[in-house]
Amino acid sequence: MLTDTYAKEVRLFGLGSLFINRYLEAFEDKYQTMRRLRGKQAFSLVSWEILGALGNALAFCWIVLQARGGRLTPGNVLLFIQSLTYVQQNLTQLFGEVFSLQEALIYMERLFKFLDSKPNLAIIVLAQPVSRPIRLGIRFNAVSFAYPDGRVALEKVSFTLQAGETVALVGENGAGKTTLIKLLARFYDPTEGEILVDDTNLKNLDLDRWRQQISVVFQDFCRYCLTVGENIAIGNLETLNKPEALQLAAKKAGIADKINRLDHKYDTLLGKQFDGTELSGGEWQKVAISRSEALRDRQGFYSPATIANTHFRRTNGSFRSS
Repeated sequence: MLTDTYAKEVRLFGLGSLFINRYLEAFEDKYQTMRRLRGKQAFSLVSWEILGALGNALAFCWIVLQARGGRLTPGNVLLFIQSLTYVQQNLTQLFGEVFSLQEALIYMERLFKFLDSKPNLAIIVLAQPVSRPIRLGIRFNAVSFAYPDGRVALEKVSFTLQAGETVALVGENGAGKTTLIKLLARFYDPTEGEILVDDTNLKNLDLDRWRQQISVVFQDFCRYCLTVGENIAIGNLETLNKPEALQLAAKKAGIADKINRLDHKYDTLLGKQFDGTELSGGEWQKVAISRSEALRDRQGFYSPATIANTHFRRTNGSFRSS
């Protein structure tokens, strides 16, 4: 209800009251839980305060009786009263610290549980270098993948991508196209089978180097409230101060003409968050595609004497390698 991403459908379908009610239900549930916790803490604190007050009252009565009997001097009485006041203040502070510590321990318990969790993706320290360029291609050998909930996304998939080849992967929703790309980018490891890059298992390659070698444009690509040039350079930050590389990447993605019509061209701020220029959905997608084109400059692709890298692009239910 507070972002422009959902504004159109919220207005069109009249979803305001629905989400407000859902929010209030969630807030009430959370509030009741917090209320019970705070109630227990308040009850404990008040109980200790009452006991402390009773103890102080009894001690004060004893001091008065001792003073009336002449067994305490006025200085002793004053000293005892000050001591009781300090004890009361310190006990109150101690109880407050105990309750704060209780909340901190709940947080730390979750934190250490998270830190102790084992990574699902095994990283090899002394990994093998990535071929540049890829010569033999990429081979999926009986690859299967199942998500933690047991849903099978891929089962015994085998194919080969030759270097320099263009391939389109087409299938119904849920057929596993995006999962295949995520496996190729090694966001996950296959449940069964293996992915070979120039006959080397992807698991054994240097992960950072491998991800520098590929580029992916997902359907849910990100829209950054940065300048046009910065949005393109996100694909390869080395091109941030290379106007020629940014312009060529935009041209290959088919968005160069639109950028040149903007007031500040590649320095134009995008997005509504900071009162920038808003692009259409298709134009934003072309900006995202241009990031993958900017990646090519990492290996000097724009230089006359260069070699082509294998480059993967995911868009509209298919991926291409070239």
